Amino acid sequence: MDDALEMEILKITEKLDQNKFVELNEYLEDMHSADIVEIIMELEEENRKKLISVLSWDKISDVFEEVETPVFISLLSAFTKDQKRMILEEMGQDDVVDLIASLDDDKQKELLSLLNREEASELKELLVYDEDTAGGIMTKDYITVKKDITVYQAIEEVRVQASEAETVYYVYVVDHMQRLVGVLSLRELIVTKANKIVEEIMKEQVIQVNVGTDQEEVARMVAKYNLIAIPVVENNGIIKGIITVDDIIDVIEEEATEDIYKFAGTTEGEYKIEDSFQKRIGASVSSRLPWLIVTVF
Repeated sequence: MDDALEMEILKITEKLDQNKFVELNEYLEDMHSADIVEIIMELEEENRKKLISVLSWDKISDVFEEVETPVFISLLSAFTKDQKRMILEEMGQDDVVDLIASLDDDKQKELLSLLNREEASELKELLVYDEDTAGGIMTKDYITVKKDITVYQAIEEVRVQASEAETVYYVYVVDHMQRLVGVLSLRELIVTKANKIVEEIMKEQVIQVNVGTDQEEVARMVAKYNLIAIPVVENNGIIKGIITVDDIIDVIEEEATEDIYKFAGTTEGEYKIEDSFQKRIGASVSSRLPWLIVTVF
C-alpha cells in the first residue's frame, strides 16, 4: 500500500469512528469511484458498510460497478429491499450481469425479483449468453431510431432514450423489424436540417459483431476501427445490444492478466490465493493498457 492511500484510509477511518457521516459524504463525493473501491478493499467489513451507506445513490452504483461479486453481495446486504432495487436500477445492465452471473440460481432469482418485470427480463436474456462472448458483455441500454423518420423526430427520440443509454455518441438506425440498417453520430443529427429523413444521412456500412463473437475478437474490432461502442446483432440482423469501450478495456485487462499468469506458469487457482500479487499485476496491467492495446492489436 502506498503512502497516499494509507493516509486516505486513516483519514476516512477516523471520520467513520467519529460518526462524521455528512462530512465524509462531502469528502467522498469528489473522489473517483475507482479510488473509493481501492479504499473499501482495505477496510474491515463493518467499516465498508458504513462507508458505502454515506454515499449518494449515484456514487453507490458507480462503486458497485467496480467491485467483485463477493464484495458486491456483502455491501448490498447493508441496504433495505427498496434501496437494493434503487442501486440495481442505477447500475449498468452489463455490470449487473457480470456481478450476478457467477451466483447460484436462487441468489440470482432473489436479486432479479427486486427489479420490475421488463428490467428483470432483459437481464435474464443477457445471462443466457456465454460470458466470454459479445452477448455476455453487451448492454441493452442503447439508442435506436427508425430509418424513415425526420431528423427532428430522431432528435426528439434521442432525448427520450438518452437517460437510460450507456452512451449517446452513436445513434443506431433500424427498420420496422428492428434490424440494424445504419448508424449516425449525435453530431451528425444535430448539424443536419430538421426535415431530412434519417435514411438519407445515415451510414449504411455498420461495423458490428454477432452475439456469439468471442470477446477478444470484439476487442480487436473496436481497436481496429477506433470505436467508442460497437453494436451486437443476431444472425437475422436484429440489434440486441452494444458493447462500449470501457467494457473492451476490461476485456483487454482480463486477457492480458491471464496471459501474464500463463507466461509465469501460474494457474488461476494459484493466483487467486496470491491476492496481493494479483492486485499488483492488475495495477501493472491497468497502467500499461494504452501500450497493450497497441501491441495486442
